[in-house]
Amino acid sequence: MNNDFDPKIIVFACNWCAYSAADLAGVS
Repeated sequence: MNNDFDPKIIVFACNWCAYSAADLAGVS
């Protein structure tokens, strides 16, 4: 397992989670 691969996944997941949470809260 590469250490350069883990952080990228975490950042991607965090970004998606934040976007989903914002949509769920009804920010739009």
